[in-house]
Amino acid sequence: MKPDFWDHFVDTKQCGGYLLRCILGSTERSAVYLTRYGEEPASLKLTTELNAPAIPDDIRHPNLIRQLETGTCDRAGVHLRYLVMEHAEENLASAVASRALSSEETRELLTPVVNALVYLHGRGFVHGRVKPSNILAKGDIIKLTTDSLRPADLDFGSADDMRDVGLTLIEVLTQRREAAAIPPLDQPFRDIVEHTLHPEGPERWTAQQVAMRLAGKVPPARVPPAPKPAQPAEALVTSTPASSHPQAVAPRTAPIRFPRWALPAAGVVMLLAVVFVLAHGPAPAPVHPAQPQPAAAIPQPQPPKPAAFDPPKKVQPIPLREPKPARVAPSAATPAAQGWFVVVASYAREVDARQRAESLARRFPQFRLAIFPPSPIDLHYLVILGSGLTQPAAQSLRDRAVASGLPHDTYIKRYPGSR
Repeated sequence: MKPDFWDHFVDTKQCGGYLLRCILGSTERSAVYLTRYGEEPASLKLTTELNAPAIPDDIRHPNLIRQLETGTCDRAGVHLRYLVMEHAEENLASAVASRALSSEETRELLTPVVNALVYLHGRGFVHGRVKPSNILAKGDIIKLTTDSLRPADLDFGSADDMRDVGLTLIEVLTQRREAAAIPPLDQPFRDIVEHTLHPEGPERWTAQQVAMRLAGKVPPARVPPAPKPAQPAEALVTSTPASSHPQAVAPRTAPIRFPRWALPAAGVVMLLAVVFVLAHGPAPAPVHPAQPQPAAAIPQPQPPKPAAFDPPKKVQPIPLREPKPARVAPSAATPAAQGWFVVVASYAREVDARQRAESLARRFPQFRLAIFPPSPIDLHYLVILGSGLTQPAAQSLRDRAVASGLPHDTYIKRYPGSR
């Protein structure tokens, strides 16, 4: 395909009515666009690769991007396959391009990635493309892309996935993806890299063994099973005698922590969580009477909740408590409703748009963010970087914002009727 082939679909409805807002990334054979699935943002991939294997509907894991719809269509005389997926805001590759990750950050992202691979390999599937550009953050959850999933076979098995894990570890810690000479790394990453890049045999670790090493346990040595002609490649790679594994092979499940490479500081998130609880009210707790009541007595009326815990009647915008407030224009002051807009995100509720704008304003004080209320340009609250711009100025601002670290799905939009 010519480089500009995929550009023709921007701002058009394709594949059953999906409006493709902007390109998030493209290659010669495929492109990924920002769109919407119902009320939620989504990603739509168009590709010329028509022979991708079907993925069962029950392949689901909290650390895998969820597939929403798939099908085929004919566009511009070309038969294409499309895949609609849940949208993730951040991409590990953009973070690694600017700096190497710390050991703590690397552990936070590696644990969910390995958990997803343990699940996939246990189901007989492989990821096929483990690398930073396919490791995403949706909110505070790390997820692997799923558009490359396929059953394990003789050409690509789970051992190949684990080799990619070792290369990815080197890349996020050193910004270089090379296996010729393993650089000095902290533990447990040194052990993981050495064993995932080891030539095929008992010394190469499976995803389960890497999970055990991350949990601080010593993985047992793998004993390769006797070869069987009809046995799938996946079984040859991952089989281990049951007696050699303790019951808890994978690390104990724990809440996934904030990916520090993708999101604001933990203090800001804790503030937003407190405000959310105050806005929606705490979970009701049982109220015990002051005096014991007879079993047959009529239940007494419950005393009212203290006023301090009553949910507010109206959600208020979140005030900033930092010495230098973020520059977020109030929603009451509508920006210029003509020309081109640079849109970072859109939300159904004003409070969500304000939270996002204030969070970004803290991280990127060089940009003036504002909230544009529902209007003919969009039925949602928009988080914008500028309005009333010419198309070249809007595109230049968008490119500068993305280069500075703002979300890659930031797009420009023209207000209806403007020039």
